[in-house]
Amino acid sequence: MPAPIDAMLRTGGDRSIRWLPARRDAWAADPFGLERDGELHIFFEDFARSINRGVISYVLLGRDGTVSDPELVLDVGVHASYPFLVEREGSVFMLPETSAAGELVLYEAVEFPRGWRRVKALLPRVPAVDASVVEYEGRWWMFAGILGRGQNHTLFVWHAPDLTGPWTAHAANPVKTDARSTRSGGTPFVVDGTLYRPSQDCSRQYGGRVTLNQVELLTTTAFRERPVKALGPGRGSPYSYGLHTLSTAGTRTLVDGYRRRFVREDMQRQLLTKQRQVIARLAR
Repeated sequence: MPAPIDAMLRTGGDRSIRWLPARRDAWAADPFGLERDGELHIFFEDFARSINRGVISYVLLGRDGTVSDPELVLDVGVHASYPFLVEREGSVFMLPETSAAGELVLYEAVEFPRGWRRVKALLPRVPAVDASVVEYEGRWWMFAGILGRGQNHTLFVWHAPDLTGPWTAHAANPVKTDARSTRSGGTPFVVDGTLYRPSQDCSRQYGGRVTLNQVELLTTTAFRERPVKALGPGRGSPYSYGLHTLSTAGTRTLVDGYRRRFVREDMQRQLLTKQRQVIARLAR
């Protein structure tokens, strides 16, 4: 969208979204980006049916409006998604979700945008889901779910003196339980000293709407926020089943939508998985 993320607090249903080209053999989600010299560098979850898991890919939206072909930039061997970006002191960091590996790892761009190195596990032995970080009032804060502990409706918070840690669990964890406005849904942002946190509304379906929450109280021992805006698919959107992520990219905002489409290969894979599960139960 051709507007900064704070404009989403005021926008109505018509948001002038430009959708990037869809691909038949894969689907994309969780876009995060950086705007540089009029070009937009976009990183996203690239779910390939051939390997049945996500990797992190990249496209460049040029000044002339052209979009490059997707390029693989990070494959950690397990499902990866939600490549949250942080630009800090001239360096670019990525915090992709790798909950299947049971840890949350920080990566740094050594050859932006294609070369990334592992820095450290910020949350070792914690299968964090959709971790979003922000520096606010002199401290770093992390909002995430935990795999297997109600990741769609239960919120956990950590805090640290620096992006690289050490990260400490909030004294009131879990700080919130609400399927309508809990799971992280993009980049936290500050307007006039007030922190706002995008979240997913999973009350009816995963990826149904994005809820903007105003954080009213945030200390190492207390947390309170309230929903102030709900954003769903725009009228006539080709992705009419949901709005999933809202992330900042300089003067622009990135979103991803949800649509349903019959894919024979996916149905065959699901049927095969269920068949194997039934056979395994009968064999016990």
